Amino acid sequence: MSILNRPFSIEPLTGVMLPDGIFDTAIFEQQITAYYTNNSGSILNDVDIYFEGVSDLGITVSPKTFNFPIIPSGASVKVSWLGNFQNASPGKKNVSIIAKSNAMELKREIKQIFVTRTSYDSTTQLYSCEVPEGTLQMRIVDVMSDKKHCKNNKKSPSILLPVKLEMTMMPNPGYEGQFGDLPFQDPWWKIFAWIVFALATIGAFIAAYFGEGKASVGVEGEFDETTGTVSCCSPSDGLSVPERITVAGVLSTIASAAIVVGCADDKDPWRRGQEATPVKPGEITLSENVIIHLTYLEAPSAGKAYPVEIDWNYTRITNLTSYQFHVHEIRNNIHTLKELIVDAPVSLKAFNDQFIIRSQFIKENNKAFKGNELHVFALIVSSTKVSFIVPLLDDGIQYDKYANDGVYTGCLEWRTVYAKYKQEEKDDSGIYGYWNVFIYAQDTNNATTDMDPLEAATHIGGMMIASASELTFDDTLPCPLKANATVLVTP
Repeated sequence: MSILNRPFSIEPLTGVMLPDGIFDTAIFEQQITAYYTNNSGSILNDVDIYFEGVSDLGITVSPKTFNFPIIPSGASVKVSWLGNFQNASPGKKNVSIIAKSNAMELKREIKQIFVTRTSYDSTTQLYSCEVPEGTLQMRIVDVMSDKKHCKNNKKSPSILLPVKLEMTMMPNPGYEGQFGDLPFQDPWWKIFAWIVFALATIGAFIAAYFGEGKASVGVEGEFDETTGTVSCCSPSDGLSVPERITVAGVLSTIASAAIVVGCADDKDPWRRGQEATPVKPGEITLSENVIIHLTYLEAPSAGKAYPVEIDWNYTRITNLTSYQFHVHEIRNNIHTLKELIVDAPVSLKAFNDQFIIRSQFIKENNKAFKGNELHVFALIVSSTKVSFIVPLLDDGIQYDKYANDGVYTGCLEWRTVYAKYKQEEKDDSGIYGYWNVFIYAQDTNNATTDMDPLEAATHIGGMMIASASELTFDDTLPCPLKANATVLVTP
């Protein structure tokens, strides 16, 4: 068995993958998640998978062993462990994960995860995202919001769209020549702008969820809310608190990913600026500034090729002089989905029939996403607003019929339903009635370790390709939340 791609971060409250799967110390607790693939060519029996260790003593991981009675050939099983990153240092970290099959020797996989450290200075209103190759400082100058409906504070956080950002990348150390190092020798610097904005918005919801003094986040900030014609929206009306935190996380991911769309997947403003501003021999680049202004020609939407008009100015500052480069263009989201197919029962008997959800995600080329290409989950909400997050997998195990056939399957266990109703002191009769199913999916970063850094940087994970929650430019409406299926649960 082997882990083919880099393990990624899942924020446990919302269920969403953090930008490009990168871990950041501003979110204290994160799920270290990986797809473990059986590439043996045969079925493996009685497989235990457990987390052995991590190379940063500042990261603590809760032990847990996953047992799989069988893993079909070619199947990718998803495993995750809760880690605390509050005291982690930025950089590449090695994680060791062990798989042991019945009557076979154990297999140790050592993979790298990426850790950034984001902080906020309330005096300068600057966010700083640190990696070994340097620091990205960002000021959020302007966002889309509606002061009448949206109040960006802990008590009533809102979904906000980035409009104008001022960013400075300070390499560590300054570099000679035309091109600087890519962070982690993998992503573009724009990914860290995405991280900062996503953390600032998702963090606000997590802080509100926990309440004063209990938030599991370490970064906050204030936005300069302006009187734009396009509003943000606060996904609170008619939702329970757990629903709200999941929907907020999804919408914040969609909104903040507009930075990635505008700055393009193939090359970001820093790389394009470096290409356009050659330097003299011996000249040292000390910092690189990018100011971007985003205009939304339509609302950002998961899986849609929505356009973003972007205007950006790049400035390279060296020990001798400065150079500038300007771009104005329209970019489209390329993380798209042609069709989402959801298969759910019309009705079922509680504690008797299985509550199984199946989904397929069809690409523009009519091929289906499959296996470890997606992180998929369903938010299932009862008639009395008790909610459950259910992972949907394409691993050919238990409720999923075949591995890698593109059908992502999950089951809500009735014992889980009963236990949560008891925990929340809800009347059992509330189990009966109409339940709503909401489907969410993010693509995973499929870059491999043998890729050239410039090629690996074009592989981006964490973009929402399917979402039951939508952003809207109609400020008279809350964020739409459309059920992908409705199931009648009867006694």
